[in-house]
Amino acid sequence: MKLLCLSILATAILFPLSFAYGLTIPMTTQEVLDEFDMILLGTVTDVKIVKGKAPAFTIEIEDVVKKLDSFGTSKTVLAFGCSPNSGIAGIQCPSYEVGQRGLFLLVSSKNDYDISSYSQVAEPHCTSEQFLANYKGRQSGLSWTQDGQSETFFTEKPVDIHYTVNNRDMKEKDYSVMLSAYSNKFAFSDVINGTVNECAGSKVVTASFIPKIMGTYGTNAIYDGGSFGSFGISIIDYDSTPLEQYKAGIHGQDTWCKDGLIIDYYDEAWNGWNEDSTYDKFEKAQENAQHPKSTKLNILNESAVMIKEYFWENGEQQSFNNLEVFLDEEQIRIKSSLPEEELIKIAESMMEQN
Repeated sequence: MKLLCLSILATAILFPLSFAYGLTIPMTTQEVLDEFDMILLGTVTDVKIVKGKAPAFTIEIEDVVKKLDSFGTSKTVLAFGCSPNSGIAGIQCPSYEVGQRGLFLLVSSKNDYDISSYSQVAEPHCTSEQFLANYKGRQSGLSWTQDGQSETFFTEKPVDIHYTVNNRDMKEKDYSVMLSAYSNKFAFSDVINGTVNECAGSKVVTASFIPKIMGTYGTNAIYDGGSFGSFGISIIDYDSTPLEQYKAGIHGQDTWCKDGLIIDYYDEAWNGWNEDSTYDKFEKAQENAQHPKSTKLNILNESAVMIKEYFWENGEQQSFNNLEVFLDEEQIRIKSSLPEEELIKIAESMMEQN
């Protein structure tokens, strides 16, 4: 038998943590404020590079966002990069030139202070607040929402496509982005032109469309630097049955039931199957038929069992149907409060697709 086992395994590989030399994970503004000992707006006035040693940067302080009590009131700070003989593979050591201005993130160390790769420099004369606002953590480059949520999408209602235009050098930047959505029976596209303001590290642009046809959709963003796309977004007719959704190509996990229940089925197309060499469909059917609320069925010449399950909600007893079909190498299970006849039709459609 093949049973779906969904497991989330967390494996931790521990390395010495160094915010000074930077990680590849984007940070939020609050994480920056929490993790660094000193946060200063200033300009590099001197750079000393000695072969085999960490470079030293003298920074003239313009504004102090955060500092240690022991730092005092000095107008300059000496901060070090990473030694060319140390650091972490694949992570660039911080490097600056005289005259560069920005927000410098420092970690207290035996060398007084180490400067972090997360520090930002920019040609425009940006404020501390503007630099800090650009730490937004991990963001999706392309996303969809409907009525402010991104879980379930329906036809005949506006769907918003969002794309984040990056502006890493923080100069004023013009952009042109074409956002599109498509299925095998529908296509939409819109070109959005605009400007990212100086000192803004990014801007979210949005295009809206109203899907008319139920199905699985993809989306794409085409911009000056290339393109970005995704596929597999289910858009459902609100009054459709699960069977109609299945035939329209809606993913099983996205199936919509107005009563709040979901259809849960097992299919060998999923990743994560575990083989059970002892499985026998006749034994399994007989075992499940022992349930006191079960009814034996035959669906397309295969053994099946319909079980009535009960639960309590708001002080009242509720019920739903649990249909299980036992095939040679797999088991189909459908749970819903839909009528038994509807579940049987869904099972037949799934079996015909195999």
